[in-house]
Amino acid sequence: MLSHDLANHQQAALGFLELLERSEALCDTEKRLVARTVESLGHSARLLLQVRALLAKAEQATAKPAPVKLDRAVEAAKRAVEGVFFTHRIAISTEGLAATPTVRADALLTEALTQLLVMLVEGAPADRDCHLSIEGSQEGDRVLLRLSSEGFALDPRVTDALTATRSQPGRTRAASSVSLVRELLGHYGASARLERMPGSVGSRLVIDMPVWGSP
Repeated sequence: MLSHDLANHQQAALGFLELLERSEALCDTEKRLVARTVESLGHSARLLLQVRALLAKAEQATAKPAPVKLDRAVEAAKRAVEGVFFTHRIAISTEGLAATPTVRADALLTEALTQLLVMLVEGAPADRDCHLSIEGSQEGDRVLLRLSSEGFALDPRVTDALTATRSQPGRTRAASSVSLVRELLGHYGASARLERMPGSVGSRLVIDMPVWGSP
């Protein structure tokens, strides 16, 4: 609850400063100072989300399997992540999620998705428009989440660690988040893989989850 309240205050401060940055009353020097302050607050807000990963890991043992609406979990994660970045730095869009069935997960799924999205967009540069697309679909008794990027590359250290190409996430600030997401996916009977994008040289990350009630 405390981390949630702190994140709300951080997001409010970021919003006010971004409005101030667009004010015509500020000179260029003042706008640069505001931009630096916004970036610093955004950085600390993302660190706070990573601290939440450690708290979530402590709750893993008590989390019970349950039916979870994937579209609601993704939308909650999307709002949390968009709130800790420049509004013009990253845009996240979703498609097809409302049509997906309930998946087998638990109360920590939203936190796992939040950590995943933060890690994937952390490297998005601030000097260009960047976009992360999340597409949901059903294949038999599985639900697939396909995540692809435009304007930046998904961090290969993160995707390799999640797809088991790399056994360890390395000594990075994201190590606890990677570990949480990997462990929760395994607990849900889910998996992650890279998939070649049609008509492109790039790849997208695919999260494969079981439908609630499937064997």
